[in-house]
Amino acid sequence: MSVRLLNTNIKVNHKISLIDNEDHQHEYVLQGMVYFGVAHFVSRIIDSNSDVWYNDGIRTQRRYVKEKPLREFSNSEIHALTIGRDKFNSCFAVYSKV
Repeated sequence: MSVRLLNTNIKVNHKISLIDNEDHQHEYVLQGMVYFGVAHFVSRIIDSNSDVWYNDGIRTQRRYVKEKPLREFSNSEIHALTIGRDKFNSCFAVYSKV
């Protein structure tokens, strides 16, 4: 499931719960983020150990670069990504069902 982020004032939760029309609760966990800036998109993924990796196809091509554990990111850090002098702002959060 992807969630469009209209601004950076929205808190990105690492886990979310949704209740369907039959009152069943469904858990989702953050799996990645999509960012836009400098006329292209870049991404971050979160692996099974909750480590965060980024990819900028222009700079890193097919290689992901490890950053740090998700728990160490503040909300403002998860909304922004700086690679070299290039700044990117979050536009989507991607969740998967637990």
